[in-house]
Amino acid sequence: MTSLIAYKPDELINLSQAAKLLSVSYPTIFALIERGELESVKIADRQFLLREKVEELRRRRSGEPI
Repeated sequence: MTSLIAYKPDELINLSQAAKLLSVSYPTIFALIERGELESVKIADRQFLLREKVEELRRRRSGEPI
């Protein structure tokens, strides 16, 4: 988990949004975090992901250039 430096609100998405973006289940998002394929940011008691990293993973999985 990354320590919070300073992120703009539009740079972060919640886990449900990431699941929709990647067309995977919510538990799969947790598995991706556990495996180190995605890194989460914790704010208070909630986890977020960097939108850029989720988009990058989506492109890698679809074969699009990164």
